[in-house]
Amino acid sequence: VLAVGGPLAVLALAPPADPGTPVTARWTASDRSTGTAAVVTAAEKAWGADIGLELVRSGESGSCALIAVGRDGSRETVTSWAAHAGGTEPLVTRGGAALRPSEIDHFEVRASDGRRVMTIGGR
Repeated sequence: VLAVGGPLAVLALAPPADPGTPVTARWTASDRSTGTAAVVTAAEKAWGADIGLELVRSGESGSCALIAVGRDGSRETVTSWAAHAGGTEPLVTRGGAALRPSEIDHFEVRASDGRRVMTIGGR
């Protein structure tokens, strides 16, 4: 769901990581030049983090992945998808990581060639 207010109005709320678990962390990003906006939510689990992503107006095509980057520099692939540039529907997906929400610094959306498409959250 996209909040009204233009490309800087970040998404209303990413999908709850697990509908039965409260969200314990939230990261956002937007790009004025492209109108792309993203929200990542994470819910603490015994095994790590259940993670939800909502991405709007991605101009990317091809295979993409959401990567969790730990405060210690570690990296874990959370989920991947086939992106379609110019799509009007938000991408909503979920995945998981062994990292706990408190151990995650930020997320990166990466294209299949390794190029960073977007950074979500972080210092």
